[in-house]
Order: sequence, then C-alpha cells, then structure tokens
Amino acid sequence: MKGHSFSGDLIIAADGLWSKCRDAFVGRKDEPVPTGDLAYRIVLTADQITDPKLRSLVQNPEVHF
Repeated sequence: MKGHSFSGDLIIAADGLWSKCRDAFVGRKDEPVPTGDLAYRIVLTADQITDPKLRSLVQNPEVHF
C-alpha cells in the first residue's frame, strides 16, 4: 500500500510466481528468478485415488507443527 508503513518480525510473501507482495516489499518490480524447481498441481476426487494409504491421508487430513 503506497504511503503506508508496516513492521513485523516476519514477512511471508507466498503469493506465487507473479507476487505482488514481493514487489510491494522491495518497492519496485521484482521479477522471479528461475531456480529449476517446479511444482505441479492436479485436482482429484477421493474416488480417483486408488492407493489406500494416500486416500486415507486425503480423506483424513492432519497438520503437525
């Protein structure tokens, strides 16, 4: 936000390849740098997952910190 100042102990700008947060944080257009890492995404229904262990993880999600 132009004209505003914010502070914090941690800033996470995890809004993807075309990040607006990164641009706002550095105060200019900040192009992504190719790292060679890739992420693929698909959407499946639970019925399309045939592996019983994987299906159980999807149907019963958990988060551990």
